[in-house]
Amino acid sequence: MVSTRHSPDKTLNRWFAAMRGT
Repeated sequence: MVSTRHSPDKTLNRWFAAMRGT
């Protein structure tokens, strides 16, 4: 999975957005 060291919320949001293609 993606490594979240600073902001898991922001990273997860970006990761999900990239997966969905938004």
